[in-house]
Amino acid sequence: MRKALCLTESLSSVSETSTTLLNLNRRLTALTRSGSNTNALNLFADIHRSTTPKPDQYTLSSAITAASHLRDAATVLGAQLHSYAIRSGLFRHSHVSNTLLSLYARSGNLPSLKKSFLEIEEPDVYSWTTLLSASFKLGEIDYAFEVFDEMPERDDAAVWNAMITGCKESGYHGTSIELFREMHELGVGHDKFGFATVLSVCCLRFGKQVHSLVTGYEDYTLVSNSTMSMYSSFEDLVAARKVFEWLEEKDLVTWNTMISGYNQARLAKADLIFEGALKKNLVSWNAIISGCYQNGFPFEGLKRFSSLLETEVVILPDAYTLSTLLSICVNISSLILGKQAHGYVIRHGLFKETLIGNALVNMYSQCGTVDKSLQVFNQMSEKDVVSWNSLISAYARHGEGGSAVMNYRTMREDGKVDPDAATFTAVLSACSHSGMVKEGLEIFDSIVKPSVDHFSCLVDLLGRAGYLDEAERLVKMSGCGVDALWGLFSACAAHGDLKLGKMVARLIMEQEKDDPSSVYVQLSNIYAGAGLWKEAEETREAMNMIGAMKQRGSSSLSRLETDMTSNNEDKTVVPALQPLPPPYPSPKRLVKSSSLMKYSCILKWKKAGKKREEKDDDPFLIAMRKCTTDVDTEDDDKVVVSKGKNSLKSLVSCKAPCVRE
Repeated sequence: MRKALCLTESLSSVSETSTTLLNLNRRLTALTRSGSNTNALNLFADIHRSTTPKPDQYTLSSAITAASHLRDAATVLGAQLHSYAIRSGLFRHSHVSNTLLSLYARSGNLPSLKKSFLEIEEPDVYSWTTLLSASFKLGEIDYAFEVFDEMPERDDAAVWNAMITGCKESGYHGTSIELFREMHELGVGHDKFGFATVLSVCCLRFGKQVHSLVTGYEDYTLVSNSTMSMYSSFEDLVAARKVFEWLEEKDLVTWNTMISGYNQARLAKADLIFEGALKKNLVSWNAIISGCYQNGFPFEGLKRFSSLLETEVVILPDAYTLSTLLSICVNISSLILGKQAHGYVIRHGLFKETLIGNALVNMYSQCGTVDKSLQVFNQMSEKDVVSWNSLISAYARHGEGGSAVMNYRTMREDGKVDPDAATFTAVLSACSHSGMVKEGLEIFDSIVKPSVDHFSCLVDLLGRAGYLDEAERLVKMSGCGVDALWGLFSACAAHGDLKLGKMVARLIMEQEKDDPSSVYVQLSNIYAGAGLWKEAEETREAMNMIGAMKQRGSSSLSRLETDMTSNNEDKTVVPALQPLPPPYPSPKRLVKSSSLMKYSCILKWKKAGKKREEKDDDPFLIAMRKCTTDVDTEDDDKVVVSKGKNSLKSLVSCKAPCVRE
């Protein structure tokens, strides 16, 4: 009897400990999701110091996730948590090891990523894809292919998608398509992500072949949007319209893609008028370049900029031209081309223009180099409210709320420029994403007439930090719009507040009657997070009943019969698709011919400072050797200043060995 009582007490103690740890894990996850990463790590430290309960794999993985979002301290904290994972034996759990891989990938620490990967006894698909994606992102393309070749099994679409996407984002579009074809020939099933990626880089003829394979995937909006974009790029608006009309679940991208297709047709008429003009001045060129950019054709804008530099009568770009070019760099996420434009600005003495400085601050921040944004900002002689807003938004975008608030206060103390509505929106957004509730409330109180956007930011700030009651009262008091309701709804999902989530869902559906599918999905996720699986399933069924989501079809795939090489009949729509080489030494080989396929445009670049060799007369290597020289002594972070008169023109206009030709 005594043994039975002891056993009962022991089981009760274990149950209480498990319940306590479960609640702590939920709290830790909520802090991480709301952006309060420092508080999440402090909570983990408290759990670690306590005698019971001890952290489990879920506790540790949440702490690692929080550390990965702390930009400067991620590597140091990651190493400490990595050490703890090994000592505690939790590293053997795939949940922990994979989260560590993600941390090192996010912080750009490839050596530690490789080491952690080798410590995993049985890497799963997520482990392999994380390593592959990080290798491409950090420019280690050779290593990515070595890893791919060494994989014991390559029968998962996620692995192939990582390779295809990595090659595409690195500028090797031909290899992306060859990998897609090899994947198909090996019988590995494609998914919506693979289809969407290959459709974004292929020529019209090959795109039609891929379209014939997507039967059963047309209902996926992502795939149909990519198919429409492919047809629109080659001005086949009839085919694009058929895909558009077939698709039942249209999102904003769907409509924008179709609108852009028709805009392109109108742009062709504008081109005819422009080309027919007997005389063209800088106003004419600025109109056609900005028209291309504003109508969603950035590469056509690059082509026009190149043509401007080729004119017989010398017409030099002005501040407006260069600011438009920098906006195009942001649109196509080309940091290298942005640096080329920066070099042109320096060479021609245009940096004194505030418009140019603002565009450079924005370009560097949007391309991921916020430190360079600060450097440009500090070099500006005249700063207006747009300058300050660009810098504050840069820090907000990169999750550095403290720096954003500091610069906001510096702006107020300086007194030369008064903040406007956009300033408050940017700094409140920074506070929201960094969990800085106190600072956000102080800034909000200083606003004389808060706008709807400011109230929405405050609701998001309170919701992310877990102050759901206060956020709810603010919504009721201010009559905020649907954006604020969505912020509160997301906070309910993050913190598991089912009661409030259901109420907010009803309010959103009253305002968004045309497309309730997103509300149903989020509500279903809230039910699932609370363990109410039956209610989650009923919500999904309700979506089907009202037609918010239809069942997916399926079909067998036929083999690709013809090769994908472009022919002369394919219209070149994107002549400057790859304006500059990637910012890393190109691989010694892109694809092993023994294991995959032959690639006719393999480049061989040796280390910096040595003579670079070229194969197949690559135009990028020729242009780079002839036209550029490095300035700016900050290690490898260099701006390229042109040597020759038309060097930026030649860099913009040279063509990559691209499938779309």
